[in-house]
Amino acid sequence: MKEVSAVKASAKNIIGFGIGNIGSTLWFQFVSMYLLFFYTNIMGVSVVVAGTVFMVTRIVDAVSDPIAGVMADKTNSKIGKFRPFLLVGAPLTGIVLVLMFWAPELTPFGAAVYCYTTYILGSLSRTVVDTPYHSIVSILSTDPDERGRIVGIKNLFAVATTLLLGPVMNFVNALGNGVFAWRTMACIYAVIVTVTYWICAWLIKDKDVHVETVKVEKVSIKKQLTAIVKNPAILLVIVSFATDSFAYQIVNAVNAYFFLYNMDNKTDLIALTQYPTIIAMILSAAFLKFVFQHFGKKVSFIAIEALLCIPCVGLLLTNRANTVTIMIWIIAFAIMQVFAQNIVWSVLPDCADYAELKLGIKSAATITSTFTFMNKMSQALGAFVSSLILANLGFVEGAATQNEAVMSGILYMRTLIPIAAYLISVVALIFYPIRRKDEVEMAQKITAIRLAERKEEVK
Repeated sequence: MKEVSAVKASAKNIIGFGIGNIGSTLWFQFVSMYLLFFYTNIMGVSVVVAGTVFMVTRIVDAVSDPIAGVMADKTNSKIGKFRPFLLVGAPLTGIVLVLMFWAPELTPFGAAVYCYTTYILGSLSRTVVDTPYHSIVSILSTDPDERGRIVGIKNLFAVATTLLLGPVMNFVNALGNGVFAWRTMACIYAVIVTVTYWICAWLIKDKDVHVETVKVEKVSIKKQLTAIVKNPAILLVIVSFATDSFAYQIVNAVNAYFFLYNMDNKTDLIALTQYPTIIAMILSAAFLKFVFQHFGKKVSFIAIEALLCIPCVGLLLTNRANTVTIMIWIIAFAIMQVFAQNIVWSVLPDCADYAELKLGIKSAATITSTFTFMNKMSQALGAFVSSLILANLGFVEGAATQNEAVMSGILYMRTLIPIAAYLISVVALIFYPIRRKDEVEMAQKITAIRLAERKEEVK
């Protein structure tokens, strides 16, 4: 097959895409790591009610996320395909983030209603902006290895997020660890989220353009969704991504509890577990393209999912009094998870190419919306499952200490459940159909299609 030069992203495009990830990751991680803790220990909401809030919201997402993906795929506005969603959705997402951590004085019933309302609004607003955002990589480059590098660099910008989120508990404790402290943090993060999405929209505008001559095919939602249900590549990645994300999210859900109760109120150490991931982000951005070229994404994904079991086993077998060893295992887990996240988001555009070539449907945003939904579903399941387990073990909201059963449950949720999830992920990936050879061949075909479209535009 005659080689065709791939569509490439400029440094400005890549930097813009990376800056957008600061806002995307900051919002999601702040909510994942601290909202359940905020509900139970600051607002005083029952742990079961708090967990149910996360789960019920996913029913709304089951409808809203696919719709957002299809809308983005069908969009061909004067200011581009994905940028309108970033420009409008960013401030909405920031405002609702503040409301989620506002905690007005309410009755227990009123507090529960407030949690449901603000979290559902938060999830909807994030869907509007984040599904199109993660789809941007599909228009920046058609080269699968280049896409891997772009995703790696994008996640390198999450260094800023790590620096911002690492000392959350330190700042909150310094401000009194009350409602005012959390409101202040949410306001600061909301501004950062909004501005970073806007900067992203500005810097990718030369790639995300309105196409006058290319007709947007009218494709029904049902047909658009066949890009998922008839796409074995995406179905298997969904299984793997969902289990990986669930493992990560249940760890996030109990993380603050682990440091508060299992480690005798050493919440100041949370920051130390975040900073080493900066090194992982740098290494990931630098070497993932090389790894993909030599081993392919399938093998790389299987390897990292298997390796993630090691720190979980290590933590499970470590004595609670051995703080240094515990920190080593937690940091190792965090570092490996950086590589896992970079790999899975690099696989995503390949699945979109697979759907376009096999089914004739352009579905980058639809497929992305499925991933973002599974990410949010995993977040919800992590909070919901952990809340049910804690409640059944006798967790007391806002207490300074917990019983032995609760602390053991927290440990098992950080170790045994993730191990099981990662093993399921490995099994699913064994059957993933896109090998290294397929990645290269698909890239050539997609590049030829994109160049043909651009020639038509010039005519």
